[in-house]
Amino acid sequence: MISEDEFLTMITDILRSELDKGDLTIKMSSSPRTISEWDSLAQIRIIMGIERAFSIQLDAEEIEGLDSVKAFYEAVSRHTR
Repeated sequence: MISEDEFLTMITDILRSELDKGDLTIKMSSSPRTISEWDSLAQIRIIMGIERAFSIQLDAEEIEGLDSVKAFYEAVSRHTR
């Protein structure tokens, strides 16, 4: 299983790339409510980036509940045990 620190490093790179914001700081509590660039289109790109980075496939039910970095971490953790 991936540690929170490793995950934060990887998702920070993904979010910076997908949101085109190189100086973005990410925490487990980060979400579309705290990052204005994180809109519905960005959400799709973020999901795709996470699936590529972790070689996983998220299902529709999981995707519906992805509303924060912590939720992404929990989903990835379930797939990488």
